[in-house]
Amino acid sequence: MGKAPSAPNPVTTAQAQTASNRETAITQNQLNMVNQTDALGNKLSYAQEGTWADGTPKYTSQQTLSAPQQAIANAGQATQGNLANLAKEQSGRLSGLLNQPLDWAAQQEYLNNLTAQNLDPQWDRMAERNEQALVNRGLRPGSTAYNNAVDQFSQSRSSAYNNANLGNYNNALQSQLALRAQPLNEILALSGQSQVQSPQFGQTPQTGVAGTDIAGITNANYAQQMQGYNAGQQQLGGLFSAGASLIPLLSDRRMKTDIKAVGKLDNGLTVYLYRYIGDDTFQIGLMADEVKAVAPEAVERGPDGFDRVFYKKAVA
Repeated sequence: MGKAPSAPNPVTTAQAQTASNRETAITQNQLNMVNQTDALGNKLSYAQEGTWADGTPKYTSQQTLSAPQQAIANAGQATQGNLANLAKEQSGRLSGLLNQPLDWAAQQEYLNNLTAQNLDPQWDRMAERNEQALVNRGLRPGSTAYNNAVDQFSQSRSSAYNNANLGNYNNALQSQLALRAQPLNEILALSGQSQVQSPQFGQTPQTGVAGTDIAGITNANYAQQMQGYNAGQQQLGGLFSAGASLIPLLSDRRMKTDIKAVGKLDNGLTVYLYRYIGDDTFQIGLMADEVKAVAPEAVERGPDGFDRVFYKKAVA
């Protein structure tokens, strides 16, 4: 009975699926581009500006500030310009500043003098008490024990002064470094002002449009056609089986309805899908009037006046 349905062309199916996916993506993009206006009157709008090389629409988005917000933005930009110019002017004096070596000697000397003024009276009193303590212990000036004790006291006094002067050195150095960094920090602060803030629009709800499964639909349709074809082959094979071929089957066109051609036999007879009048079940087979024109011996009229067909003879 005829040929089996042709399998779908994979290239054609893929092209159709790609075209469907492209249209779905364009639709999703257009649904998600929602123009917005915030509470301050700032606007966000979308507009199409031509197409890409493949014909896909090309869009641009534009933010527009309200008049008051634009005035604030302009003032902020002018302020930034002034600060940038100020930073540029002040940076000109950095070369001379950085070319000069650090000089903290005078400050260190000043701090050392303050230290001496503070420590000298204390250590002088301690020296008097130390000498008196040595005499009270019976040690006389010029004796070895006395000289050793005085030397030890002198070393302690010298160590105290050294530690104090070392601290003065670090303080003087840190002070000079801070003074040198101050103009640098000022210029960096002037040149690093924050930028004008853009309006904050709400997040656009994302609309997802499911793509059409063209490939799935195509393959499902092919499978359905193959199922129908195989069922027809099975039913037609039953008509020509050994047992059924001996029994004439009612094939008069007048007894059938919903007739539809579904294929042809090798001898040119058309195979139809139909159902008998008053019966909801679809059948497959031949039409007696057509068989009579090709093989009249295969047609027999029954006592009811309707023609029947011997299928074995019809295809002999």
